[in-house]
Amino acid sequence: MSRISTGVGLVSGMNIQQIVDQLISVDARPRDLLQARIGVLNTQKAAFADITARITALLGRVNSFAQRQSFLSYRATSSNEDALSATVAENVQPGTYTFNVRGLATTHHLISNGFRDRDATLGTGTITIESAAARVNRAMQLSELNGGAGVQRGVVRITDASGRSAEIDVRDALTLSDVVDRINDADVAVRASIRGDALVLDETTGGQVRISDIEGGRTAADLGFSEANSVGTGRLSGARLSAMRDTTRLEALNDGLGVRRSTGGGDFRITDSAGGQIDVDLSNIITSDTRVERLNHGAGVRLGRIRLTARDGRTADVDLTGLQTVGQIKAAIDTTNIGVSVVLSGGRMLVSDSSTPATGTNRAPELAVEDLDGGVAARDLGIAGRTSTNRIDGRNVLAVDSVADVLAAINFADGNNGQVRASISADGRRIEIADTVGGTTGRLIFEAVNGSNALGDLGFEARDYGADEPAAGRRLIGGVDSALLSTLNGGRGIAAGTIRMEIGSATTDIDLSGAESLSDIINAINDASSSANLGVLAEVDHTGTRLLIRNTRDGAAVTISDVQGETAERLGIAESSSQIRGANLQRQYVNENTRLSTLNAWRGVALGTLRITNSSGAAVNISLNPESVKTLGDVMRAINNSAANVRAEINETGDGLVLIDNSGGGGVLSVSDVSGTAARDLNLTRSATAGRIDGTFEFKLDITSGQTLSDVAARISTETSIATANILNDGTSNPYRLNIVARASGSAGELILDSTSAALSFGTLTRAQDARVLVGADGATGLLVNSSTNTLANVFEGLSLDLTSVTDEPVTVTVGSDSSRVLESINSFVRDFNGLMDRIAELGDYNADTEEGGPLLGDSTLQTVESRLFRSVIQRVAGLGGQIQRLSDIGIRLNGDTRLEVDANRLNAAVTQNSEEVARFFTTTTTGMAAKLKADLESLNGGEGILKRRDRAISGQTEQMNQRIEQLNALLERKRERLTRQFLAMERALSGLQSQQSALGSLAGLVSSASR
Repeated sequence: MSRISTGVGLVSGMNIQQIVDQLISVDARPRDLLQARIGVLNTQKAAFADITARITALLGRVNSFAQRQSFLSYRATSSNEDALSATVAENVQPGTYTFNVRGLATTHHLISNGFRDRDATLGTGTITIESAAARVNRAMQLSELNGGAGVQRGVVRITDASGRSAEIDVRDALTLSDVVDRINDADVAVRASIRGDALVLDETTGGQVRISDIEGGRTAADLGFSEANSVGTGRLSGARLSAMRDTTRLEALNDGLGVRRSTGGGDFRITDSAGGQIDVDLSNIITSDTRVERLNHGAGVRLGRIRLTARDGRTADVDLTGLQTVGQIKAAIDTTNIGVSVVLSGGRMLVSDSSTPATGTNRAPELAVEDLDGGVAARDLGIAGRTSTNRIDGRNVLAVDSVADVLAAINFADGNNGQVRASISADGRRIEIADTVGGTTGRLIFEAVNGSNALGDLGFEARDYGADEPAAGRRLIGGVDSALLSTLNGGRGIAAGTIRMEIGSATTDIDLSGAESLSDIINAINDASSSANLGVLAEVDHTGTRLLIRNTRDGAAVTISDVQGETAERLGIAESSSQIRGANLQRQYVNENTRLSTLNAWRGVALGTLRITNSSGAAVNISLNPESVKTLGDVMRAINNSAANVRAEINETGDGLVLIDNSGGGGVLSVSDVSGTAARDLNLTRSATAGRIDGTFEFKLDITSGQTLSDVAARISTETSIATANILNDGTSNPYRLNIVARASGSAGELILDSTSAALSFGTLTRAQDARVLVGADGATGLLVNSSTNTLANVFEGLSLDLTSVTDEPVTVTVGSDSSRVLESINSFVRDFNGLMDRIAELGDYNADTEEGGPLLGDSTLQTVESRLFRSVIQRVAGLGGQIQRLSDIGIRLNGDTRLEVDANRLNAAVTQNSEEVARFFTTTTTGMAAKLKADLESLNGGEGILKRRDRAISGQTEQMNQRIEQLNALLERKRERLTRQFLAMERALSGLQSQQSALGSLAGLVSSASR
């Protein structure tokens, strides 16, 4: 309804609006009291919110006290910070560690010849840059020798025929070539070389040479010189150092390419001479058919009696003696009827308990598996143990990662009861498989199954081996500093036949049919040259990728040709010249097994989502999840299983992926990154050629006419992922040089550079070298740690080193308790607690001078919170068995004002001298001080804590008052409208009376006029 447009009555002259407001204000007093009360409640709510926030912060401090590492914090100090500094993680062990820094990591720098102008044109040619992983003469590390058992580094003594001796320190040697160099640099008449996968010592005068260990070491023995062959006349040859053992890792076979296996379902089938078929599965997946002899890397399981205890207290003794398969063991446990059963998962057995723990007993429920009668069956099965949960996760007992695992997988395959036996050959180079049945066929037949490559990677062909006994695979372990022929030519291999070498009228035929490594070919050529006195030397060229054959005598042309096969042609040496440089032998160094983390000089691949657009224009996004994509094979499967209609394979050069477009469209195949940089890091963002994108890690830069030194430097930096380039000015008459730098430091970043440009030649400015640190006080044990960077992460668990210079003296790193961190944490807790108590006092205080009280004056909840906090910090922690039972025992006590005081001397003494007991006092589960404080604080601050309840109560009161205010406002509004109507009616009545008065006045005037 409409209201009076003015506050003053037109007739009465009264201020109606003011009168109504005054009348309403009298009736609004109850509402105003409610609003004032809501203001008080809101102030109280804010005060309690402040207390809650402070208790939450205090709880955060307390939670850190529950962590043991909070009290066992350490720091590392170095005796020579200028050479070596150390950092620690929480899992470090205190103690003193000694190191000798023998070498720093350096980055490979290659430098060109000089030019007068940085913009000098270079003519035409090609610069090829690739990783040194492609070398065919990769230096074998000492740790790889002896089937992966390595060489214990130490000091050896070499004595020549004159009796002169030299001590050769190889404690910081990384490779066998390092050992050779150090012997040849010594002041004795002895020359060392590597021949036939062995270290050879030649006494230059033809006399006696001797090698021996000193300081109680075994370096000479590990280098192939046992006591029986430590002395020789003229030449002393060590034992062969490149050979397989049971412990040899599969990833070391085939020049590091390993063995490609099926993900499940078996890898190959062997048919014995009696027609029996044996399926061999090299997966890491344990099944019911898995023979117990396969477990624990072929060591098997020593079966016996075990006891199972369910959480409800029931027990069962199980006799596993004589069982042959994992399925039989599982059945024996599953049928005990106490609720305990076995689940097979991956390479392990999981023991689960479905029983319900008994209640009302003092016994803590536990699931337990233990051995009886002093046996070890449960331990060998990986299931021994006890837990308060309902499952024991066994350890992995089936893994296929060593040669022993492969042999066990064959010898104990389902159905093989001894009729087929696999073993390592006597020369340690291959696997042999023998038929023991003596059946009618007298032969073994091999075939691959499930698309697995394992059979070929183990050196066998899918064929009938006829009467061969045993069937011998090809060589699996490379030579010392030499590649297998099977990994050359991009992995397609090179078949060895017979070649002819001619110089003038001298001719010799060289039978290479038995060669299996490149060193076999080199040695055969050099031996033939020596026998025929031809003066020809065969070696690997400076790039490490090609054979170099040269006449060392008179410069006459050497002519090499094939007699049988295409060996010379494939090696690129079928030529006639005084110096023959063969073709790039293209050693394969990546395959499906290659871990992505090793690519790009170990900088890896940043996974994410890549988009493939095929030639038909269809675009498909392929997600590469870091949790599941670990190898190139995983990338290939993700692409090949997508809808892109593009096939991913290992390329023909064996150094990357190739994508092949099968969509048949007229467009151009392309790959781009949506997220991450996987496409770029795999070199797949380059242009397609004939429907193919080759992600080779060999970068060929064709120099066209008119390109300058600066142009080439820019191209190298932008077109290669493993190197950068710039221009160096050396200040000479031809000062400008092309400087090519590896993107990664150390040996991982080493480059191979080959130039066909007549204007460009290169030399090494800085050799790629790993950082090398000897661990130990005297170094006699020869424990060497190396890294491609000058940071050695976790050289000991939790201890990392940063290297800055080489040292002549040992550097001592001391890891000790860092009490400052603990003291700061405790002092921070005290400050937070006192801040909380001060705030509580302020909120509940009364100021007599101003006669004003805090918002929570007299509040019972506030008093309860204060009381509980007071009790929480003076409570006793019992049952720890030490002298520290209260905070006051470490120097933290309450003063008279309910504030904590810290006795700094006492606290420091406790933390530094009794850190273990302090840690136990705080961190003991459920009964420690941290657990008790946490429980107390959560009782105040938790979901059902007193503060949460009070907050809900205030919110409830406020809501009710707001509802009552709304009701009162409605009543007041109705009364205002009623009063307004009444005043309007009064104004109308007064207006009517006024009108009547005017009318009467008019009549009176008329009467008066008439009377006159």
